Amino acid sequence: LLGGFIFACVFLPETLSPEASQRARSKRLAERPRMETRMEVIVYNLKRPVKELLILNRNKLFRLLAALAFFSGVVGAADQTLFLYYVVENFHFGDKDIAASFLILGCTGMFVQGVVLKPLNGWIGERRVVIVAFLVGAVQNYLYGTAQGKNTIFVAATIASLTGMSFPTISAIKANNVDELEQGRVQGALFGLSSLASALGPMVLRYVYTKTKD
Repeated sequence: LLGGFIFACVFLPETLSPEASQRARSKRLAERPRMETRMEVIVYNLKRPVKELLILNRNKLFRLLAALAFFSGVVGAADQTLFLYYVVENFHFGDKDIAASFLILGCTGMFVQGVVLKPLNGWIGERRVVIVAFLVGAVQNYLYGTAQGKNTIFVAATIASLTGMSFPTISAIKANNVDELEQGRVQGALFGLSSLASALGPMVLRYVYTKTKD
């Protein structure tokens, strides 16, 4: 985290030009309603997150991508939360097994995001990347559900990182279909939706797991 902080402060360039930044700021101020009382300010700030999320409802493409991102986030967060409980209870994973699975997830994740994603996107296009990511996610969870031993769990963990291609690809598709001044808003709204999915996912699938584990 410290290395990332230093890199961002020293080396990471600003992607938004000063002119575009100023235009975006002016547009926000123009859209902001006139507020004369503190209560109006409070109400405005309470409503603002919902208003910002409405950008995801702009058209059919945005609604579809938002739904994909939401359900992907639900399943992904539930996988991460319930994984340890599942493998310890059903396959008697020890500390070494858990460490090995997280090592596999970390290494394959870096490889997929750093090496695989960009060439694959250029080769088959963003739409097919999303399809591949969800297809691999379905196979991964099928392997988790039907596994008879630890080796199958490790195989599923190896391909799991391919499912991580879905969110950055969906985010890129949305950013490429809005004005330059709205890219920050759509990215923020998408991450907000993903956070909501991450909160709901473990609760929903924990309930399903407790009702179906026997």
